[in-house]
Amino acid sequence: MALNPVDRLRVASPCRASWDQMSGDDRVRFCDHCNLHVYDISRLSRKEAETLITKTEGRLCARIYRRTDGTVITRDCPVGLRAIRRHVAKLAVALFAAMLSACVTVFPRARSSSAIQPFSKASSERELLEPAPATWAQVTGTITDPAGAVIEGATITLINQKTNQKQVTKSDKKGRYRFVVTEFGSYTMKVKAAYFQLFERTLALHLSDDMKLDVELMVAGLMGEVVIIDAPRKGYDLDGVHVRINQE
Repeated sequence: MALNPVDRLRVASPCRASWDQMSGDDRVRFCDHCNLHVYDISRLSRKEAETLITKTEGRLCARIYRRTDGTVITRDCPVGLRAIRRHVAKLAVALFAAMLSACVTVFPRARSSSAIQPFSKASSERELLEPAPATWAQVTGTITDPAGAVIEGATITLINQKTNQKQVTKSDKKGRYRFVVTEFGSYTMKVKAAYFQLFERTLALHLSDDMKLDVELMVAGLMGEVVIIDAPRKGYDLDGVHVRINQE
């Protein structure tokens, strides 16, 4: 199936100008560097983006975000919509938790005689999720994309700012990672994955800390003059003639 014109966009000449320093709105801004309007394709519907591509004559500058499957994100794509719904759901959960906390403060609960175990996992998973002993500190979490899908194979690096020693691991099939440290202080954590922006955060780890840090990686974006690449054709060229072999 032929790719949609929007998904065939490629940045031919990357622009070094800053989107944040351009004048305009979230959809289109004016670049003083090249004297052209720059369009954020992720803020346009797919139909609006197609119309822009077909009607623009000459150079077209745009800011595009591409998913790992090669498709370009538009305002009405399912991934974007799921991300918005998930963000709203997080806010609702946070509000409910705050209300519940207030109720518990006003009406204290009686202490239970038995503690609830936070995890009930198989032994193969228990090592990743077990709480840190009194002589350790640990950082655990899950790596996801803006749609909430887990990212397997992301590279996570934890750097001791004092000694510059590094620990490196990769997220598993469920997007999870775990670090255990015995030296306490300030650390820098970096998360890298193909097609996503680099995540970097400074952490302060103390004795017996059991820190949970879930990381949502943002899709990497490119900005500059765009071109439409030719749609891929099946078959091969022979003496200037394109030969296609149908396989049923």
